[in-house]
Amino acid sequence: MIYFSGSSSENIECHQWSKYTLFGANIMFMAVGCIVLAAGVWLRTDSHFRGFLSERYRQAVHEAFWEAPTLYAFSYILIVLGCALIISTIFGCYGAATNSKLLLCIYGISTFALLIFTLGCGSYIIYNKDSIDVELADALNYMVQHYYQGPGIVQESLDRLQQAFRCCGNAGCSDFRVFRQDPPRTCDLRCDGCHYRIWIALRIGFSVALAIFALVILSQLVAISLSLTMILNDQQLNNHLIIDNTLRPFAKERERKHRAIGYVQDLTNHRKFTNERHKYHF
Repeated sequence: MIYFSGSSSENIECHQWSKYTLFGANIMFMAVGCIVLAAGVWLRTDSHFRGFLSERYRQAVHEAFWEAPTLYAFSYILIVLGCALIISTIFGCYGAATNSKLLLCIYGISTFALLIFTLGCGSYIIYNKDSIDVELADALNYMVQHYYQGPGIVQESLDRLQQAFRCCGNAGCSDFRVFRQDPPRTCDLRCDGCHYRIWIALRIGFSVALAIFALVILSQLVAISLSLTMILNDQQLNNHLIIDNTLRPFAKERERKHRAIGYVQDLTNHRKFTNERHKYHF
């Protein structure tokens, strides 16, 4: 049996709470990582979004999209960030479950790198916000200009965008009338521009993403602190265990001596009491 002092018990309790909190943070990281990875893969491969991201569509409208690298980079950023979050979560959970200093160190370093990467991604998106706006307007203008050149990916993509966002052209129905063309049947009757509708959706998405990333950054700071705390607490527990194992033989010897002294005292008192009884016995 191992005897722990009061400070050792407190360290064990702190270690357990740190482990549970780290598990909770990792569950959130895993969920966010899966969502981010799925969003990145969808943006890169979905057939309805290929008008903006796929190689097939970029070859069809290369004049507009050779100058639109931000849309492509954004999908790859999401994929890399999602994979990194999932892998880091695996290291964190396994390291916390096994109390492995090596895995916890790897987890802390990778989480710190992810923190820097997350801040960099947020800064990149904010810095290129105007560029995304310009790229979106150029792409919509190009699709309006080439809409009536025959069935193809341009016509299919613009029809899907107009149906999904209930809009028409880039700025409205007037975009088609400039080229002496009638608005297509997929245009919304209110003739709201697709640029305005899509940009509102992007702003809402950016706001939600900003809130999620702020929560992730806060959780990453907590996870880094907890991993360091668990490493230090594990070292302290090992030190206390060594001290307790060293002092345990002395404690047992002291306890044995106390028991022996107590037994001798009890025996002496018993004999004294017996002699007193015999003294007054007739």
